[in-house]
Amino acid sequence: MRTLAADLDGTIYKGNILLPKVKETYLHLKIIGINIIFISNNSSQTPEEIKTKLEALLQVEIALENIITPLRVIQNVEELINSKIFIFGSKSLKKYVEQYNDNFTSIHEAETVLIGRKDNFDSEEIEIIARSIVNGAKAFCLNKDLTFPTEEGEKAGNGAVVKILEDLSKSKIESLGKPDKLFIDYLIKNKFSVDWVIGDRVDTDILLAKNLKVDSILVKTGVTNFMDINNAKYIINEFDEIIKIIT
Repeated sequence: MRTLAADLDGTIYKGNILLPKVKETYLHLKIIGINIIFISNNSSQTPEEIKTKLEALLQVEIALENIITPLRVIQNVEELINSKIFIFGSKSLKKYVEQYNDNFTSIHEAETVLIGRKDNFDSEEIEIIARSIVNGAKAFCLNKDLTFPTEEGEKAGNGAVVKILEDLSKSKIESLGKPDKLFIDYLIKNKFSVDWVIGDRVDTDILLAKNLKVDSILVKTGVTNFMDINNAKYIINEFDEIIKIIT
């Protein structure tokens, strides 16, 4: 069975609104035997919450294991599950990580730092985290997306803070999200064989397809791209146009 890996935000939905022609196309692809998995850098919702949302929007049952986000990758990273950890992020992120590692500590004592997204933060806090990284704490981030699409337009993403931290600490922070190695390692370890990747972002979805050595499909329903969209093998305006590519 051939597998399509589909991004969520900006590809399947925006906020709580299903994008045009997605439901009909999804059902058609399933009928003709295309396996569909969902790949997202969104970590503000757990895979369980995304499953509930997708099932409500598409009105079909979705297998939880077919929803892959950076939160799932956490369990594969030794430093994140077996060290004293400081989490920069929301209460929901801390609650999720707690099922794998409850050894939370202050930034001053942390062996590992996990960078998530916060709506509000101050420069002093960022500088303290950067100093901790300089002093030897191993840093990971959920993703490096500079923006993400919502019903109200694009908002600043996780990558904005990560870029500041990398500049201040003069170090590279490893990402758990698309299109990076740890995300790909998770796919491989869990035996996901992908034939196509569809998404709205060149820097995540299209580069993931390139790293996986599979066909890439860019759909122009999401964010503004700052990388050349011609990096994608196929470019479509709406989700239903995928049918003529993969059938």
